[in-house]
Amino acid sequence: MKKNFKNNYILIIIIHIFAYSFFSCSDYDRLSMPKDFDIDFIYGYRGEYEVNTFNNTFKKALSWEKDTVFYFNLSNSKKELIYKQFVKHKFSEFSEIFEPESKNQKTGMPTYFIKIRYNGNTKKITWGNNTDSDEKKAKKLRNWFNFIIHLLEEEDAIKNLPDGERAHL
Repeated sequence: MKKNFKNNYILIIIIHIFAYSFFSCSDYDRLSMPKDFDIDFIYGYRGEYEVNTFNNTFKKALSWEKDTVFYFNLSNSKKELIYKQFVKHKFSEFSEIFEPESKNQKTGMPTYFIKIRYNGNTKKITWGNNTDSDEKKAKKLRNWFNFIIHLLEEEDAIKNLPDGERAHL
């Protein structure tokens, strides 16, 4: 009898620990990247940089006449971080052409294009104007793009690229 009580007590504790760990995790933590997740992300002034996980390449424009393109495999852990932010901030609901309002009409601002494949779907977002906007959605999207850029700039293959010779107005 004592043995059954002890076994039942241990079983109840294990169930509680499992339930606590399962329910204390957010949906975000349990979110897993789809097997078909890929991105094509073009950014910078006039699209100077491009990471393309569809064909595992990275491109940097070194001058107006010359680009360098090389094999680049973005790790699944970094792709998963990108995907989780994509889902968390509901970027799939953004319009394909993103043009927020801006109080400043600056020239020479960076532009962005991203194409994402996930769960058999494709989402594209092009942001070419007013990339300095203070709108809430603009800040959210800009922060995500900067997050992706930061993940890329951590990579030695990208850090060690030569400086570009393009001038920006």
